Amino acid sequence: MRSMKTYLTTILFILTAFPALFVSGQNNAVSDNIIAALNKGNASQLSGYFGSTVEIVLLDRSDVYSKQQAASVISGFFNQNTVTKGFQIVHNGTKDATSFMIGNLSTNSGVYRVYVLLRNAEPQTIQQLRIEK
Repeated sequence: MRSMKTYLTTILFILTAFPALFVSGQNNAVSDNIIAALNKGNASQLSGYFGSTVEIVLLDRSDVYSKQQAASVISGFFNQNTVTKGFQIVHNGTKDATSFMIGNLSTNSGVYRVYVLLRNAEPQTIQQLRIEK
């Protein structure tokens, strides 16, 4: 009985003292899914991670869109620019309540620099998506 109590106390301590370990793993899964969506040019999968509003900077257009509008804008981009070699991460990191990814997206019309800014909350969502030539 005593060992069970010690075991439960230890588990409770770990869960309360180190929650970042568990959230970090979840955030990595989200980042992996976003990378997979970019690799495939899958606007539907990517838009699943948009917040209720998201800032989209797409070449010469920049605006804050609703989730549905942003999905349409990104879908239009992928329809005109078929992903060929996928998305390659150049840099990523975390600061305060945000994470970011910067990479190169290879398409049939050239290579684009992509910047994804994520809000590290539950659930983790895309705050800003920049696609620049």
